[in-house]
Amino acid sequence: DIDLNSSSPVLVADGYIKPGLPASLLLSYTSDYFDNETVKYENGAVVTLSDNLGNSEQMQFQSNGLYQGVNMVGEVGREYTIEVTVKGKTQKAVTQMLTPVELLNLTLAPYDGPGSAQSPKKLYRVNISFSNNPEELNYFLFKFHSKNQPDQDGFVALSGEFFPENPVLELPKMGFIYEEGDEVTIQVFSIDEFTQTYYDQLDEALRAKGSGSTPFNPKSNFGPGMLGLFRAWSEDVRTIVIQP
Repeated sequence: DIDLNSSSPVLVADGYIKPGLPASLLLSYTSDYFDNETVKYENGAVVTLSDNLGNSEQMQFQSNGLYQGVNMVGEVGREYTIEVTVKGKTQKAVTQMLTPVELLNLTLAPYDGPGSAQSPKKLYRVNISFSNNPEELNYFLFKFHSKNQPDQDGFVALSGEFFPENPVLELPKMGFIYEEGDEVTIQVFSIDEFTQTYYDQLDEALRAKGSGSTPFNPKSNFGPGMLGLFRAWSEDVRTIVIQP
């Protein structure tokens, strides 16, 4: 028997604002690893959203830790600050909405690397071309969902600093491999620098599960004492069926 330390609950934020839509924020608390109790939500917070043009509103509580914006909607080029006050303590996060990204084309490339010879079906990678604004430093988040192979679900966060100043970019080959007949949905988000760093750290933490690395939580843009983040992002989605 191993005596595991218990930990005090930590507030977790999961929020976003998209172009043309009000903001949304979910507040909950962490629990101990072996705690089988239901999720604890923060239902008594005061949540205020403002932008760099002086607009401001208090987000409205819905239920189960969910707070929803009312009149303010996301606009490209704006910087947003969200403040969360719980029991007299206020923490805030800042995010910026950059130029929306568009998925331009999805094509298939046969995969004949390790493991392909043992597969009963032909294997493929998805090649992605997407838009880029050469006049600003962009950051991108790609999410992959496989209808028939959920174990292939994953995400990739990229910084535009690694790309040339080109209005059309190609996603470098990733480790997502799909079988013939599978249906794959790909989402691409335009994100700011902090959000890209957060997902980079999240990816590193997830990949470190099976190694000797020290576990860690991605750094929150709310600062110490909170987990999660609030991000401004835009989204484009496409689905492709893997076939010759």
